[in-house]
Amino acid sequence: IGGAPMLGRADAPVTIIEFSDFECPFCQRFSASTLPEIKRDYVDTGKVRYVFLDFPLENIHPRARKAAEAAQCAAEQGKFWEMHDLLFAQNGNLDVRQYGNFARKLGLDAGAFDLCLGSGRPTAKINRSQASASAIGINSTPSFIIAKSERGDIINGGTIVTGSDTYQQFRQVIEQLLAGK
Repeated sequence: IGGAPMLGRADAPVTIIEFSDFECPFCQRFSASTLPEIKRDYVDTGKVRYVFLDFPLENIHPRARKAAEAAQCAAEQGKFWEMHDLLFAQNGNLDVRQYGNFARKLGLDAGAFDLCLGSGRPTAKINRSQASASAIGINSTPSFIIAKSERGDIINGGTIVTGSDTYQQFRQVIEQLLAGK
């Protein structure tokens, strides 16, 4: 998870890794409803670090990869989560022609953003995220790994959760890990 966008403290006792696709309606629903509750109750309180990994399902979401690239280009300027929110607010109606406007709206250096987006520079990072997901058997979005945090950027084990489960389902797994179970 090294270099991936993260919310929360690096030393939080629990880590949640989301494998997501910006064109996925279930990912959008999770981002709008469940993630804010997890952030409020666990990330903002220092109990969870939340990591985002791109997993664009290009065979069913042809615009997802370019959206992931736009988010990674925004990350280069410290605005991943802001672009994340704008992309998911599109409800799957992604249009690459909007990304430059999003960059300006976020106060990014538009020239640097456009250069990044046109260069394909984020491709290697996105490909690594996809390879990580495939290596552990993840093949749908959103999917999550919820695990006890370890030192560094490697996560071993954990619970895999697929789909846009409810906050209560996430809470149950998080609380079990916090209690040492």
